[in-house]
Amino acid sequence: MKIAIIHPDFNTKGGAENVIYWLCEELSKKNDLEIVLFSVNFADMKEKFKNIKGLQVKEIYIPKVLRNNQLGRLIFATFYLKKYLRNYNIINPHNYPASLWVGIANLLSGKKLPKIVWSCNEPTRFLYRKITNKHTPENLQVLHSELDENLNIKLKSKIKFIIKSIYKPILRYIDKKAIKTFSKTLTLSNAVAEQIKKIYRIKNVFTCYMGVKDIGQQDIVGWNKGYFITVSRLEGCKNIQNVIKAFALIKELGRLKDMKYFIIGNGPMESYLKNMIIENNLSDSIIMLGYISREELVNHYKNCLCILYLPFDEPFGLPYLEAAVFSKPTIASNHGGPLELVVDGKTGLLADPSNIREISEKIEKVFQNKIMAEEMGNNANKYIKDNFTWGKYIDRYLGYMQ
Repeated sequence: MKIAIIHPDFNTKGGAENVIYWLCEELSKKNDLEIVLFSVNFADMKEKFKNIKGLQVKEIYIPKVLRNNQLGRLIFATFYLKKYLRNYNIINPHNYPASLWVGIANLLSGKKLPKIVWSCNEPTRFLYRKITNKHTPENLQVLHSELDENLNIKLKSKIKFIIKSIYKPILRYIDKKAIKTFSKTLTLSNAVAEQIKKIYRIKNVFTCYMGVKDIGQQDIVGWNKGYFITVSRLEGCKNIQNVIKAFALIKELGRLKDMKYFIIGNGPMESYLKNMIIENNLSDSIIMLGYISREELVNHYKNCLCILYLPFDEPFGLPYLEAAVFSKPTIASNHGGPLELVVDGKTGLLADPSNIREISEKIEKVFQNKIMAEEMGNNANKYIKDNFTWGKYIDRYLGYMQ
């Protein structure tokens, strides 16, 4: 079976990009599969992909002058894929706008492209914000560059959004027509599946839970180190600002003691979060580590007490599963994908990500009861072994490709 996997761009690295790398790595080991990966920009992951034995890598041609132009990308990628996707058994686009490119290519070919199975992390928020961002504050529904120093939307950005609202309905119409040409849609969670059904009014939507890749030796050490970590790209919707506010509240109440919190990752909110930490006199308690190596990340998973990950409208949440590999519980958001990954009071604790007091209370509860934390962590480890292993994900994925 010959499968074409299409991902728009590897320039911005996150969980989705890592999963596609692991997926290509695993599928290329199978003798009965031929895997070809298409993208407009492989960035510094190109050599990593080329080193996967048996994987073919193809760069979608876009003229240099149009590489940062969304309309130019759409036109060139669509016609490129229309030409080169004919000789496959399965076409598997991942994420927007790859789904749009493939869908339009199929429409232009008279729906004669091979079977298309869309792997959808979430509907594009750009077009369907009212459905995807139910819990996200309005000012965090935009790129950080659109905000001022107080996280309020800039006036010039508001004007730009008004202009975009003129052509959005047209793009929505095209997107819906394109997606309806697909044979199946695979989502990361039931929450995303419901969003897809509501937006596109299609039936062949299936939840294909992702598994967690084995990321290191799982010998558990250092419960007495007792610190908290967040592993995330630093964006407004990831809500790290409210976690910092929760620590500020704990300090205000005189109960911070020797709590430590490490923030792992980088992104556009980095400077803003650093300033928050300084302004709240939390520099001794909250440390921003930026990007760290996989080996360092494994050590933090091993030695932390608990993972804090409370984003708004999260479709899935790989950090919950990675934490559970090391038998660590998570304090997670009480809506979206996390509800399907974290069992409240058993494998972690759920909290309203907009409620600073509730977040602070959950942090204190875990910090003051390390035996409870250890029990929840052990339960989390068993839970993922029963439901979310990488092998189970690959089996589910290939099952839906048939």
